Amino acid sequence: MVCTAWVKCSIRKRSVWRTKPSLTEISWHTTAASVISSSSILYNTCMELDIKSQFENILLDLDGTLIDPIIGITSAIRFALNCMNVPCPSMEILTSCIGPPLRKSFPKLLASDDTELVEKAVSHYREYFSKTGLHENSLYPGVNDGLTLLASRFNLYLATAKPTVYAKDIVKHHRLNHLFKGIYGSELDGTYDNKADLIRYLVVSEQISPQKSLMVGDREGDIESAHSNSMKAAGASWGYGSALELEKADYLLSSFSDLVLLVS
Repeated sequence: MVCTAWVKCSIRKRSVWRTKPSLTEISWHTTAASVISSSSILYNTCMELDIKSQFENILLDLDGTLIDPIIGITSAIRFALNCMNVPCPSMEILTSCIGPPLRKSFPKLLASDDTELVEKAVSHYREYFSKTGLHENSLYPGVNDGLTLLASRFNLYLATAKPTVYAKDIVKHHRLNHLFKGIYGSELDGTYDNKADLIRYLVVSEQISPQKSLMVGDREGDIESAHSNSMKAAGASWGYGSALELEKADYLLSSFSDLVLLVS
C-alpha cells in the first residue's frame, strides 16, 4: 500500500496528496527545508500529483528572476539618452525596460522607429553597461542556495534576452556558472532577441524535451515563449512583470524558494 503524506500549499482552493519521500530522498528534502521559508505557490492549471517527476530541465531568466539589475540597466539607459540629448523618462518607464530586448525598448524611449537611431542608442547603452552597469546588480534572496540545490537534481539552463557575452560575465561574477549546463542569450547583432526563438534554439542545441522542461521568468515574454515551445512556465512575481503579465503562467511563485518547493 502506498504511504502518503499531506502537503499543504497555498493553491487556488485545491489541496494535493503527495507520496511520502523515500529514504533516498531524505537528503534532498532536508536541504530543501532549509531553503524554503514559506509556501505561496498558485497553480493556474490542475496540479499533477508528483510535479518533481514531471521535469528534468529548468530554464531560468536572468534579469528580474535571478538578479535585480535595476541600477545597472536604468543607469545605462539614462547614459544613452543623455548622449542623444533625449529627456529621461520616469523611473516607472525605465523599469519597464528591464526584461525586453533593447531594440524593443528604445523605439518607445526615443519615440522613433528609425533603425539607425535605435542602433546608436544601443551602442551608447553598451558603452556604459559593458564597463560599469554589468555588475550593478544583486542576487535575489534565496537564489544562491536555491540554485545549488536545484543543480543537484535538475539540468539548469539560463535563457535570457541579454547578450550571451554579458550573461556569462554576470553569472561568473556571482560564482554561479558551474551550476548551469548551458548559458543562452541573444547575440550583439540582435539574433535571438526573440525569447521564443532563443528557447527553441536551446531545446534543439541541448536536445531536451520541452514537455520535461520548466521555464521560470518574470515577464509576459517568458511565459508566452515557453508556451509557444510546448513548455510549462512559472512566473517570478518578485521581478518586474505585472500581475497581468503573469496571468497565464502555469505556476505563480512569490519567492525563489517557492521554486524549490514546487519541484521538491
